[in-house]
Amino acid sequence: MEIDGVRHWRTYSITARPGDQALTITVKADPRGRVSPHLVHRTPPGTVLRLGPAQGEFVLPEPRPARMLFVTAGSGITPVMGILRTLARRRPPGSPDAVVLLHSAPGPEQCLFRAELTALAARSPWLRLGLTYTRADGRLTPERITALCPDWQRRDAWVCGPAGLLDAAEHHWSAAGLPGRLRTERFRLTSVLPQAADATGGRVRFDRSGVETDAPASAPLLVTGEKSGVTMPYGCRRGVCHGCLVPLLDGRIRDLRTGELHGEPGELIQTCVNGAAGPLVLDV
Repeated sequence: MEIDGVRHWRTYSITARPGDQALTITVKADPRGRVSPHLVHRTPPGTVLRLGPAQGEFVLPEPRPARMLFVTAGSGITPVMGILRTLARRRPPGSPDAVVLLHSAPGPEQCLFRAELTALAARSPWLRLGLTYTRADGRLTPERITALCPDWQRRDAWVCGPAGLLDAAEHHWSAAGLPGRLRTERFRLTSVLPQAADATGGRVRFDRSGVETDAPASAPLLVTGEKSGVTMPYGCRRGVCHGCLVPLLDGRIRDLRTGELHGEPGELIQTCVNGAAGPLVLDV
């Protein structure tokens, strides 16, 4: 969104169901942030926001598993909320407790969707809800997960939340020999590698902006565009959020983290972690 003439990009989970008339996201206003307080408190109805394509693999597969376990903490509930709403609208799972949701929050007042989750569990035999309030109960540890869901090893699992919860879950499922039954949503920061001696840049054309410039091999295309006066989408600027995606119309690019060359016409590329590998054209 644009704030004081500057365009900012952020990534949020979709909580709507496929086919809903309205696309919904859940935004927690962080007083230290720039975008979230603006969205929550100062964005009136009718404001036009630019959206990028949906990304990620933290989704419900087809066919869906017979028994599922969701473990979430804090705002990690948001992508799971969309999945639960979808299950409730479609043919619900047949067996009792086919879906178990274990959610952790500091207290009842900080529990996102608490009223909706409680009501959904009360009317849905297929859903069992377990709420953990960390101020009173402590964290949602693997031991607590096992106690609350004794058959966790026989379920496909989705875990979303703080890094500590994800680390513990990945270790827990791996130790049980079940890493393939666990899906997590995690941001991974990777450093930019030194360029190979034979790496070359190229001439870049920003097609819709009508700008052409030379790009060094070591420069992210995001930076090249900004230095040339092109309005580039961006978010974290570290290859995490996919807020910088731009269609590649022609040419090849180099992943600055791995050195890998790639690029096909129409491919959406992350401009913050890819550089030019010869002449190329971007649709921006």
